[in-house]
Amino acid sequence: MRTWRLRIRQLRESDRGCYMCQINTSPMKKQIGCIDVQVPPNIVDEESSADIAVQEGEDAILTCRATGHPPPRVTWKREDGDFMLLRKPGSRELIKGKISLYSTGTLLFFNLNDSFNSHISKELQINE
Repeated sequence: MRTWRLRIRQLRESDRGCYMCQINTSPMKKQIGCIDVQVPPNIVDEESSADIAVQEGEDAILTCRATGHPPPRVTWKREDGDFMLLRKPGSRELIKGKISLYSTGTLLFFNLNDSFNSHISKELQINE
């Protein structure tokens, strides 16, 4: 009995999909196997906010774009550990309305998926 194997070296995201092994007999026989390539979360700097400074009482919008597979879940929290609520669950934007002096500090953006996690920090300075 012979065994045939398909080996994909240096797997890339574009290799995700199903592959078929086929035996040309009558009737034809086949076996299908699928590959799901997981890609660690990555924060896209050029599509994310830099540190910002706003006047007290103004709104602040911080944006952080993340990619990966499975798609990352987005969470913002303060450096002191308090979670920040997003207006849209899963949104990449943190919209903080009516900024107060309590809001000042470093905010951490987390993007998580089932296999990997990563984070980035953004500084939010409040001017009186």
